[in-house]
Amino acid sequence: MHLAIYLSLCIFLIHSALLTASETLAVIAVFMLLIAVCFLGLCIVQRFLVKAELYQSGEEVTLLIEKKGFLPIAKLNAVIHFIYDQSGETSVQRTSFSVPPGRTLIDFDCILPYSGSGAFKMKKCSVCDPLSFYGIPVRKLREIRAEVDVTPALEEAKIYVQSNRLTGTISDRAITVNHIGDDPSETFQVREYHPGDQISRTHWKLTAKRDILMTRDFAKESDSQYLFVLSFTKNTQECFHKVLTNYYSLAFQLLSEETNHMVLWADDEGSVWDGFVNSEDDLENVLLMISHSFDVSKFDKATLSERTALSPVSGEVILEEFLEKTPGSSFIKQFIITDESLDVLQGRWSEDEE
Repeated sequence: MHLAIYLSLCIFLIHSALLTASETLAVIAVFMLLIAVCFLGLCIVQRFLVKAELYQSGEEVTLLIEKKGFLPIAKLNAVIHFIYDQSGETSVQRTSFSVPPGRTLIDFDCILPYSGSGAFKMKKCSVCDPLSFYGIPVRKLREIRAEVDVTPALEEAKIYVQSNRLTGTISDRAITVNHIGDDPSETFQVREYHPGDQISRTHWKLTAKRDILMTRDFAKESDSQYLFVLSFTKNTQECFHKVLTNYYSLAFQLLSEETNHMVLWADDEGSVWDGFVNSEDDLENVLLMISHSFDVSKFDKATLSERTALSPVSGEVILEEFLEKTPGSSFIKQFIITDESLDVLQGRWSEDEE
């Protein structure tokens, strides 16, 4: 656009010079055309002096620009796409900056407020002249997929969290009986003896009754005193992301109070998953597990239909079945997280406390 306006002005000056026989206007028009030609030549030369690539260092994605020669580049335009794996949605980031000789580093962040994974790709990178007449692509780079993990947008949650220690139970911590562990106060299962099992765990009464050596597996003792159950009630991506945002905000608040928790959810095929969160790293890993357990791309982000649910198993059913299967589990609080607003969930949390 800039070049078209500039050339139109040159043509106008040339036309005026011919009509008025003005040498001054003719000189100005020729000088302006030479500037455009020089800028074109400069861009073509600098195109071969620039190398651009994306690289990843930990969780950061950086655009590295290497410029040879002593002349700086007035402007370099880059277009970076972030492709969200779970739905295929693309976020586009455009940036322009001057490039001095040597190395220039530009950091990029994912701006999608979702949980899951994705990849940065450089779709365009071109050098421009000072007046932005030309944009000539730099040497074509190989497609670099810089993969990153993203977490949902964090909203401030204000919830009452009890002490990190349970009282009035056999143990000072919650007992999780759906995992094998070392807590002798709870039995996970009794099974036939296998070579290598500890003799001290032999169930002698059942061994005598069945005339087969039987061994007792103990339950796992954990600090998971709060139990969250995720309920995906609508067949939309909005529901999926809102549930994860609510869970992330509440779980982060618990971790800030040095309180751990367990989370349950059912994927889009009805399989129930669980995760134990003892740190922020655990929380990020659980969020990735949740995201990867759904094929979110099947659900249209613009769809508002509520006739079917994202998961065929509701949070209430998950919680009920879990408590039936694990009667020995003890938690300070069991809470179902839906796609309601965080204020509504916090109100329900407070009502439960009362």
